[in-house]
Amino acid sequence: MSKPKNPNIIQKQVKTTPSWQLVGPSYHLAIKNYEAIAFLFFIPALFQILGGYYLGSLLNINSKNHTIHLSTLTPREELGLALLIVWLVLSIINFAPSIFLRIHGADAKTPSVTTCYREGFKVFWKVLFSELIFLVIVGLGFIALILPGLLLFRRYVFTPYYAAQNPQLSFKEIFKLSSLQSSKFIYDIYGAYLVVLIISLLASAALGGYLIGSVAVALITYSVLFVPALRYLEIVKYYKTHSISSTFNSGKTQPEHP
Repeated sequence: MSKPKNPNIIQKQVKTTPSWQLVGPSYHLAIKNYEAIAFLFFIPALFQILGGYYLGSLLNINSKNHTIHLSTLTPREELGLALLIVWLVLSIINFAPSIFLRIHGADAKTPSVTTCYREGFKVFWKVLFSELIFLVIVGLGFIALILPGLLLFRRYVFTPYYAAQNPQLSFKEIFKLSSLQSSKFIYDIYGAYLVVLIISLLASAALGGYLIGSVAVALITYSVLFVPALRYLEIVKYYKTHSISSTFNSGKTQPEHP
């Protein structure tokens, strides 16, 4: 009997949690980690919502003249633009800490805000550049054709998570690890993000369009914040359970932080 060419390939059927069943656990995790979510997500979102509100019609692409000229901005519009800049800066600063929160929150832990920042900043550049490279790759894939974009999305969507837990790996190794471990979970990954997308769209359709409604939509979206992270941990734990060795001899696909 011939041996498998690749010892990392598991022949057993992979059993995962249906994506819609991850919504309930994600909701309870969001309640449990409300303080960190408030600092890392909700406060920046308020700057975005208020910025858009004060800029008003300037953000309406359907208006006859939607070109923004800084010299003609009213004080209200200048405030809106300043708030959006603050939102962008906070989003960049909070990105790595937010990945730390997603991973460890989904792993039934309750990291404090201080812990999220402290541990997140340790891998800040590795996580941030992993996300930027991912966005560029997927963006080019969608520009070429929709199908390549979707394929690249599935392969590399968890690269910031792998970067956070494996900072000793190079970017090439991180992307290779993400592609390798996602290959057996194609529909599970798509399903998790589809659930998040559907809930976000339904919330926006029902409540969006007004200031208070936008805040409500943000809060509802946070209820499914941990759905992708729960799926990610299922993938990582699957390979750990089946003693799958990494192709990089590091073998570290587990959280680096307690």
